[in-house]
Amino acid sequence: MRKYTIKAIMELFPCEEYTEERVTYLWAGREALSTREISELEIPLDDRIWAMCKLLPDLAQRLAGADFAERVLPNYESEYPGDTRVRDAITAKRAFARGEIGSAACNAAYSAAHSAAHSASHNCAHSAAYSAALCAAQSAQMKILLQYHGEL
Repeated sequence: MRKYTIKAIMELFPCEEYTEERVTYLWAGREALSTREISELEIPLDDRIWAMCKLLPDLAQRLAGADFAERVLPNYESEYPGDTRVRDAITAKRAFARGEIGSAACNAAYSAAHSAAHSASHNCAHSAAYSAALCAAQSAQMKILLQYHGEL
């Protein structure tokens, strides 16, 4: 199991509130932490997810992002069953990560999905469902990240 030092975390350029002093405090005298230990730090969930993502190799980061989106895709598709733009963007993200398509095709799929999400955000019921899905997705993200790190 790989462990990460304070120096390794600082080299990821965390946001300004995570100074070296704060990270040192969070490490609580430990030389290094595993991804499991990082996932259990008493910091906001978004910050733990950020760290776990940044510690993955580039390809795994891209694939994990597609996995995150796919976990909440059923929420969108249940509201808009005929709209494949979001699913197509997830497929394009994976294909781009594997070098199967270029950035222009990936960006086009992203733009279409962004347009779909923007249209859906005007639906109040969808906005409430989105908020609930986001909370559930964050928990799922931690599970996916631990799997990518081989700690689950």
